[in-house]
Amino acid sequence: MKGNLKALGGLTLFFVLALVLGGIVSYQAYQISPYPRFGEASLERFQSCSALTDAFKEAQQKAQSYYMVRGIQDLGVAVPMAAEAGKGVPAYSTTNIQVAGVDEADIVKTDGEYIYTLSTASYRYGEGGSKLIIAKAYPAEASEILSETTLENFYPQEMFIHGDYVLIFGSTRQEIPIYRETPPTPPGMARAEIMPYPYYPDFATIKIFDMSDRSDPELIRSVDFEGSYLSSRKIGPYVYFVINSYPKYHILEGGSDEDIIPLYRDAKKQDIGKNISFSKTCGCVDVQYFEPINPERFVTIASLSLEDPEAEINKEVVVGSGQNIYASLDNLYVAEMNYPFWFGVRSEEIPQEKTIVHKFSLDEGEVSHVGHMEAPG
Repeated sequence: MKGNLKALGGLTLFFVLALVLGGIVSYQAYQISPYPRFGEASLERFQSCSALTDAFKEAQQKAQSYYMVRGIQDLGVAVPMAAEAGKGVPAYSTTNIQVAGVDEADIVKTDGEYIYTLSTASYRYGEGGSKLIIAKAYPAEASEILSETTLENFYPQEMFIHGDYVLIFGSTRQEIPIYRETPPTPPGMARAEIMPYPYYPDFATIKIFDMSDRSDPELIRSVDFEGSYLSSRKIGPYVYFVINSYPKYHILEGGSDEDIIPLYRDAKKQDIGKNISFSKTCGCVDVQYFEPINPERFVTIASLSLEDPEAEINKEVVVGSGQNIYASLDNLYVAEMNYPFWFGVRSEEIPQEKTIVHKFSLDEGEVSHVGHMEAPG
């Protein structure tokens, strides 16, 4: 009997040890998962404007007639969130939210008491047509439209609300003169002057309205980024957004290297309605990249605070291609596709296409690059 008990005890101990060892092996296997992780490699900066333009020119020469442009889309599908309780108003559901605490822009917003709507004109850049509509929603017996603010020469896309402020993302088209260098004049001949000619690029435009009086919203800031608006997130009062800008190769012929940098203009309340000049989004040596350089376009990751709508805008400009974004409370992820083929012909010696995801930390409006990872496909 004792022998059987000893045998049983030994067998039990064996199984216990097996389970423990198995757990350790499983844990170690999990720890060395083959899935890629974010590397800590920091972004580099171009040393000069000529180095920046050379990188883009080299990419253009490689691509030649085959320049692949990928469609831009935003990651994920919005899922409904639990209703939030307000003071003095009934519970209401937030719109277009994927992550708790991370707000996403939309064409319709509500704070429980008012409903804010963007009405888009059927024509894109005509005067008038598009409107910001504010309606009283609670209490129901007092519901009414309070204001319809015309958004002239502006195509609205989506918006955020925060307290008494509304921030609207949209697009505009501006006339920009291009100046060419005058060619040398032979002796004895009159100097030839080349008149500037305009081009009409698209701009991602941000408009901020003060809604202290919701019957008469006041435009207090208008910001233009040359390029197209990709997407945005709001965490607390801080709005983070991504702009894509294509390099202006045609301007480089006869122009200066710094002309490749996207244009930027910031008109605050006292400057609204004035003819404010455009400047460069940043200096050439402020543009960042990582090896290997993939100079498809400029990606600007920027932020501003709706608690202080006149504060400076933080901007980080990276050479790459922003195509999808995702945000948590602490980080922003920007994904781009990398295609290792040109002229439409693949080489078996070249790796297949891959996705590169950049990770940026978010801290009260500050945006910092943390690292990036690569994944096949």
